[in-house]
Amino acid sequence: MKMKRTRWTALVASAWLLGSCASVEFERDVDRAASLVDERSGLVSAWDQESEPASIWDGRSPLTSDQAATLALRQNRELRAELEQIAGARADLVQAGLLPNPVLGLAFRLPLQGANATFDADIVQQFTDVWLRPYRKGAAQAELDRVVLSASDRALRLVANVRQTHARIVATQRGLDLTQEDAQVLRQSIESTEARVRAGEATELDVARVQQQLLGLEAVVQREAAQLDRLKRDLVLEMGMAGAPVDWTARAPEPEPRRAALGDLVESDLEARVREQRLDVAAARYLLDAKRQELSAVEWRRGKPGVDVGASFEAADGDGEVGPAVGLTLPIFDTGRAQVEKAKAALRAAEARAEQAEQVATNQARVALTGLRRARDLAAFYDEQVVTLARSNLERAEAALRAGIADQTVLLEAQRELIEARRTLNDLRSDLAVSEEDLVYALGGWSPSRQAR
Repeated sequence: MKMKRTRWTALVASAWLLGSCASVEFERDVDRAASLVDERSGLVSAWDQESEPASIWDGRSPLTSDQAATLALRQNRELRAELEQIAGARADLVQAGLLPNPVLGLAFRLPLQGANATFDADIVQQFTDVWLRPYRKGAAQAELDRVVLSASDRALRLVANVRQTHARIVATQRGLDLTQEDAQVLRQSIESTEARVRAGEATELDVARVQQQLLGLEAVVQREAAQLDRLKRDLVLEMGMAGAPVDWTARAPEPEPRRAALGDLVESDLEARVREQRLDVAAARYLLDAKRQELSAVEWRRGKPGVDVGASFEAADGDGEVGPAVGLTLPIFDTGRAQVEKAKAALRAAEARAEQAEQVATNQARVALTGLRRARDLAAFYDEQVVTLARSNLERAEAALRAGIADQTVLLEAQRELIEARRTLNDLRSDLAVSEEDLVYALGGWSPSRQAR
């Protein structure tokens, strides 16, 4: 009968332990993060697939913003490291649902004088954690959700950074073309001025002054070319292709309707949008939930004894005894009060961080919306007023040259003024593209499928 009880106890304990096991597969959690990123970026992250970069971009043809962002999502090493945190959080959740391992104790005692040897064995399982498991699992689940959202937010920030860098490359390419066009106009101006010197209408000083302008502009061309190279290097690094060549061009994106929709947002709606859509704000709330679960666990544990239950076996003089074993950890010196106060402090800190995350996100959205509107209005003003006037002045200069009331120098100067106006407009449009991506991220992502929401 004693042996049957022992076997029954062992079987019950084994069944309990096996029932506590759970899968540590984290692929569904990564899929959840991928779905969030895909929905909010309009791209396909495909983190669960192996794909060669050449299937997205061959490294030579003009690079689009979507291609660059897609490659960054799939190959950026920092983002990969962030995704690995999801696997760790899933493992912590599984661990939170497991019982502590039982403790097996064995003792074999030899007699000092004349008595027989004795043998003791006991197996003890801590059962206090059984009642703590719901709290531990709740905290671990909240932490897993936080990590999933944090990784998704990191991916959206990466997409915004890549698109901004791509926009700067497009603008720098255009600016370099305009600068080279300006240099060509100066070369024509030198030829025209030299002709005027031969005709006695100008001096060598006039030629030297134009040559000085040309030399300065050639230095600007070299500086802009170096800046373009740096921007391309930054982009291929974010794309996870740091060793790739940079003898490619960035293709300007097609005009998108989202710019008008973004600029028409109402500031009073931003706070609600941030609360509903910003993933880092949602992640901070999950951290707060985890801290609540941890506080509940230590409050329940406070003042309660620890309970260890098991079986004990003792053999001596050829006879053996088996029976239940119970161990109690009495909360005499450590009642758990300090742990409760520590958990309360951690909860208050998490509440403050969650509120701060929402404050920061709201401020980012307001600043980004204001910046987008100002950049849009300034670019439109410069295009409609300054560039239009520069074109009109060039037309007047061409008419004056045909009428014989102005010389070639006036025409060349009008051409240079138009090029300068176009260069400034190019910089303003670059600022507008960067501001747009700032607002897209500040709103928690924006893709064609979400525009109607």
